[in-house]
Amino acid sequence: MSEAEFVEFATVQIAVIDRALARHRPAGGHCCSCGQTLPCPPAETLRLRRRHYAGCIETARATAYGARPAENGR
Repeated sequence: MSEAEFVEFATVQIAVIDRALARHRPAGGHCCSCGQTLPCPPAETLRLRRRHYAGCIETARATAYGARPAENGR
């Protein structure tokens, strides 16, 4: 897979994750709208995956322009 193909793949993954995260909202009390207690473990996993793909895109774009990517948000 080329770098451009991976960036496209990662972008699609982020869109899928965003749609899934839209179904995870506080539903009053200590529950997520999916029925899990807050913090919602599935939503936390989705956020981690989103961060992963966003970081991959940032790295790919930074390397394409000869810059160094930020290291874990630092």
